[in-house]
Order: sequence, then structure tokens, then C-alpha cells
Amino acid sequence: MLVIMRLILVLFFALLTLILASCKKKSDDIVPNITLQQPLSQSSYALNDTINVVGYAQDNENLKRIEISLIDDNLRNISVRKIIEVSGNYFDFKENIYLHNQSIEGGTYFIKAKVWDENDNTISKFIEINFVANEKEFKGFFIATTQNEMSHLNYIDLNNNVSSYNSYSGNYKLAEINSKNQYLFLATNQNAVAFEIDSSNILWSIFPNLSPYQYFNKVFLDSGDDHLYVVFGDGRILAYNKYGQVVNSLFTNEQEWFGEILVDKNFIISEVFSNNIDRFIAVYFKTSGVENKRIQIAGEVVKIIKYQDLYLFAVNYLNNSTIYYYDVNSNVSWTELEASGSIIYDILAINNNLIIATNSGLFNYNLVTNNLEVVIDQTPFYEIKYENDGDFFLLNSGRQIWNLNFGFSPLLLYSSNDSICQMMLHYR
Repeated sequence: MLVIMRLILVLFFALLTLILASCKKKSDDIVPNITLQQPLSQSSYALNDTINVVGYAQDNENLKRIEISLIDDNLRNISVRKIIEVSGNYFDFKENIYLHNQSIEGGTYFIKAKVWDENDNTISKFIEINFVANEKEFKGFFIATTQNEMSHLNYIDLNNNVSSYNSYSGNYKLAEINSKNQYLFLATNQNAVAFEIDSSNILWSIFPNLSPYQYFNKVFLDSGDDHLYVVFGDGRILAYNKYGQVVNSLFTNEQEWFGEILVDKNFIISEVFSNNIDRFIAVYFKTSGVENKRIQIAGEVVKIIKYQDLYLFAVNYLNNSTIYYYDVNSNVSWTELEASGSIIYDILAINNNLIIATNSGLFNYNLVTNNLEVVIDQTPFYEIKYENDGDFFLLNSGRQIWNLNFGFSPLLLYSSNDSICQMMLHYR
């Protein structure tokens, strides 16, 4: 009798537990809702404007948090995120986003509003807006020189006034200017620094390691992502954001090294070599770093540029130079121009004209008519810059800087006792 009684009690409590469990509140898996009332879609804003973000959030049970931010089309935050801790099943919000960052470029952006409930169900809504940026104006240009284990930067303004900007330890290797974020990157044989243009304050640094080739080898500023790609002599390419953080990396195969580089949309196009003979143009996917294709070339690549939907690269081999077209889709290259007895130092495509700087002069090659014109004869030029607003070229002839407008004689702007390593146009 006692055993039967115990069995009845066990069954009773088991049944009671089952009933209580079934009566427990079901887990909430219903997402909350968030509505943006302001700004209106396609609203336009300018520098120093304020975006008023107005809306409301609601949930079937209890809200927990709302987050509001301004993002670009790559989902990167442009503003500081506004985080609101909330409770209850309904909440009205009104927040301001201030457009004080002068580095924001004109284009399409999105207001992102995200809401969570207490069970971490979440949803996001987006409103597209347009930002009309102030046009950056050409203010002058920097020139880099080097002497006695020191690198020097001078600045030449629009009135051709020359001022000493700063000096850094080590022999100059390469430099790049970022007018969007107003910093300048300079690499010597001792280290590399990125510094604010206005204050000269150092933002971040890179120190060299042992490598079989020049450690700071090449540099390229990708204006699309605003990343600085640095080619190192140990077979790496690292991309840095404006804070000096590595945001992308690329590695060659064993016993190969990178040379000249171009970053364009989804691709990184680079010279790759293992010795003076085995040289290639290789194409990598920018995001993954995986090699997509390559072609073999003869000679050292001086410059890679884009022209319409194709690429042009200049190659020096012995005392001869060749300019090739390259189609990345078909992985085919073909000769466009041969220059026997000349060494090419720089090329620049403007409209249908290819400006070519060589050891024997400056040339203009029409890419449509295939006509080659001598612009300046018997003077070596090492670098070409084009100022779009003023429609003129700046030419580096080694110890002199020239201003050139087609149809006019070149104008001497600056002479130096030291070799001029590089020019960098400054906009703000």
C-alpha cells in the first residue's frame, strides 16, 4: 500500500511539473519596429549643417536600446553613434547629427536607426541623404629633397612663395599626401611617419625591418576607400586607414616581391618579380588578397595607370621603353608605343592625351590618333603632376620645377641646389 502511495505521488508531481512548464511564458521572438520620420529621403546637407533625426520605436513587450548613426555606402560610420537606453513598449526619439567633419566627401550617405528589445531581437532602418561638400581648392604643393641623411620638405604657395616646412632624419624614399584627411606620409631609410599638415603633429609611424629590397618601396593612395597602400621590400602590401590601422594586407608567393602598384575598385594590380628576368603584372582581389591572374613582362614597370576601361603600364628594359595596354578581363596586353633609346620615368593620361616624362624630354602621345608630339626636347623630366582646376602641369626636371600650359612656353617656378625627389599637390 505504501509503495502504491509513493508511486501516485511521483506521478502527481511529474504531471504538475509538466503542466507548470507548459504554462510558462513563451520566449519572445517578435522583432521590434522603428520608424524614421525625419530626415526625409534624399534630403541634402552641407558642411556644418545639423541633421535632425526624429522617429519612434515600439515593441510587443519591452524595448532595450536604440542606436542612431550616419554611415557611408560601405556601411562605415561617419559620425559618432548615438546610443539611447530605453524601456517600455513605445519610445519617441529626437537626436542631432552634426556635420562638422571637413573630410567628409560629397555623395550619398545613410541615416541608420537600429533598435533592440529586451530579448535582443533587433531591426535596422535606413534613410538615404545627400551631402554636398565644399569643393577643395588647390593651395600649393610640397617638394621633397634629401641630403646628408636628412629629408626636407618645402612648400610653394599660389604666389610662388617658398617656405621651409620641416625636416626628418634619414634619406628620402617615398611620400604621399592625403588632402581629404589633411595628412602627409613620408618614408625615409630610417622610418615612415604620417603627420597633420597644419600642425606637423605625428599621427602614426612605421619602423622598417630587414628586407632583401628597399623596405619602403612604393606607395599608393586609394581615394575610393581612403586607404594608403604601402609596398614593402619583404613581399607585403599593407593598407592603412587615416588612424594608421592596418585594414588590408597582401602577400606575394615565396621568393617573390611587389613593385609598382595600382588599386582600382575591386582589384589590386601590381608588378611582381622574383629577379630581374622573371617579372609579371599580377591582379589580386582587393578584399580577399587572392591572386586572380598574371601575365609575364620583360623589364621593370615604372607606372601603372587606368585609361577608360583598360590599363596602361610603362616598362623600361635596358635602354628602351615600351608602353602597353592591358585588359584585365581577358588578361591580354599589347604594345601601344615603343621608345628606343629612352627611359620613361612617369606617364599621365589626361583626356585622350598621354603625357610621357623621359630622360630625353617631355612628350604628348594621342591615344586616339597615335600621334607622338615633342613638347620639350633635350631636358630630362622625372615627374608629372596635373592641376585640374587651373588646367596646368607641374614638371620635375630634377633640380627645377616648371609650370606648363599647352600652347605656351614652360615657366620656371623653382630651382634647388639639391635633387627634387617628389612633388605633392595640396588641396583643402
